[in-house]
Amino acid sequence: MRNFTKEMGNLDLKSLPKNILYFLQCLIGLDTETTDKDFPESRPTNISIQPYLGDLKSSLNLDLFIRLSFGYFISPYALIIQNRFYSEINSKNNYDFYDAMEIFMRFINSHSRGKIITGHNLVKFDLKQINIWLNKCLYPPYPFQPRFGNTIIDTLDVAKFLKAFNSRDFKFENLKLETLMKFFVGDTYTQLHGAAADVKDVFLLLEMFKKELSTIDLFEILQWFCKLDNRKNFFNNSLLLRPNWHGKFIPIIPVADCKSWNNYKIILPFSDEEINWDVKNPILIASQIKKFSKPDSMPIKYEILYPYYLKNKISEAGKKALPNLAVSHDFFTDVVNNLRNDQNFIQEAQIIVNEKRKTSKNAGRKYEGHYFDGAGFFDEDSHLMKFFHKALPAKKKEICQSFQNDGIRKNAEMYILNKHPEVLSKTELEEKLDKIHYDFLDENNLSRVTYTSCQKDFMKIEEEVRDGKRILSSRQRDILDDYKVRLEAFKANPKRFWEQRHGY
Repeated sequence: MRNFTKEMGNLDLKSLPKNILYFLQCLIGLDTETTDKDFPESRPTNISIQPYLGDLKSSLNLDLFIRLSFGYFISPYALIIQNRFYSEINSKNNYDFYDAMEIFMRFINSHSRGKIITGHNLVKFDLKQINIWLNKCLYPPYPFQPRFGNTIIDTLDVAKFLKAFNSRDFKFENLKLETLMKFFVGDTYTQLHGAAADVKDVFLLLEMFKKELSTIDLFEILQWFCKLDNRKNFFNNSLLLRPNWHGKFIPIIPVADCKSWNNYKIILPFSDEEINWDVKNPILIASQIKKFSKPDSMPIKYEILYPYYLKNKISEAGKKALPNLAVSHDFFTDVVNNLRNDQNFIQEAQIIVNEKRKTSKNAGRKYEGHYFDGAGFFDEDSHLMKFFHKALPAKKKEICQSFQNDGIRKNAEMYILNKHPEVLSKTELEEKLDKIHYDFLDENNLSRVTYTSCQKDFMKIEEEVRDGKRILSSRQRDILDDYKVRLEAFKANPKRFWEQRHGY
């Protein structure tokens, strides 16, 4: 594999404009490795945060290796991808889950304010997982927010954004980090699947974007996007362009704030081809958009969006890639104002997006501290959560019963069981272990959550190897054989694993 870190070190900082240099100085990367993203109870095995401009001795470096909590397993797929034996992941030298998240929170509170956070598939995977882990440890979710001066740049969205310009013939089957890196670098690239290594690859990917794509100055656009004033006024623009998976820009009109939840806007995605632009009346154009568009909602952090008026600030090749409006910007602003002033239409749009949210995966779910990102359930207990972390172990046990939310109370009890079992009586400890046994194992001593999933994964991997779809190294075969033995031992006597829970 090429030495990408060395190549990045050759970046000529003196040649960069001051605003771009400031952008890079504020840029930090984040990546996580987990037990498996499909597990309803995933846990971290590695979390890394690194600055774009820094060395390994920088105080901005964080690289945590984390052992699993009692009863949690790593997917066989994740095990061979990370190429680590179970004993390496669950080593006594690695951090306990609760200790790791405490270190993580202290680190970001000290070092991440005012920073631009980047990663690949960051929003829908890493940050979502981090929210769940913070919830489990009784810390507030959503650690990176505009009010802390943070901006999120997901290179997955940047890839979609740049693909929409069609400046090169992109011939890759998906937008995974490994696929994108092989496209730019060549088949010699190998993804190491370590959090720190993946962060460095994300930084290099940004460099590759800038080097390979000549139609637009990527860093200029990202730097514009990261300015607080631009973000505040972002949705006040008449027309925005959102890139989709197919490499096309979709026109979007932001029309109003959603009344049911914070930080969302009602948007009107529409097809430019459905509009009869020969009608030179903004009211009639607005009527057509009402007829064809399907109201939706979107938070700004989920997408790299392009304000249409910036079209004049990119290269001629970039302008050709953007869709052309058949009317002037001023005319279209009149169209948007007509839509925004139609309160009946806005109310109807609000009803539509509310109904869509009701049918979403997590809509209406009660947060029980299990399997679910508990956004919005922490306000009533937020002060008590802070008090919980400052209290002595015996006081923590007492505070548990004061939490209003059942899910938070359950998480607090699990925290005490894992961190401070000494404050529990023998009877209480036995009851907790029996409850865990019930949570994880059914009457046939098979896991309700993870064990059965692991067995299915083993069978699938064996089938892929047999069909020639997967090739395992001798080390990976040894990793899987060792793991099977450990799973069977846990199944036979889970309480023994509690006694040896660190490093089993």
